[in-house]
Amino acid sequence: ADDADECLPVRQWSAADATFHGVESELRLALPAGFELALFGDYVRGQFDGGSSVPRIPPGRFGAELAWGGGGWELSTRLARVLEQDRTGGGVASVDGYLALSAQAEHGFDAGASQWTVFLRGENLLDEEVRNASSLLRDIAPEPGLNLEAGVRLSF
Repeated sequence: ADDADECLPVRQWSAADATFHGVESELRLALPAGFELALFGDYVRGQFDGGSSVPRIPPGRFGAELAWGGGGWELSTRLARVLEQDRTGGGVASVDGYLALSAQAEHGFDAGASQWTVFLRGENLLDEEVRNASSLLRDIAPEPGLNLEAGVRLSF
């Protein structure tokens, strides 16, 4: 075998009976002055019939989002607490939890028969090291750190 073969992981996939349980909830509240508050959470547990955990299951999370819209503007910010995933299955190391903070601002306007939208989005604003529990690459590379995106969208 050449050097490349020695560096690449070997994966073998097989099917097995498993049971999944989960819950997902979201509550949206209209607030004064055009604000809206959303509270959310989700959790899933996968277990093989033999008792071990199903691998690559996302951890539980909960959080809140505050949004406002008016005058062609849409603004929002979202904070989520992603829990540690310690039921990784197959002897795989636990994945740490983290806080995920994001925000976005959009402004839409018409120009003739075209609709324009300018936007600014920020993800991972706390610059947390995020290892996605469902990713095959989580031990090789984390998710992107602090990132900003600005752009213009044209619909015609």
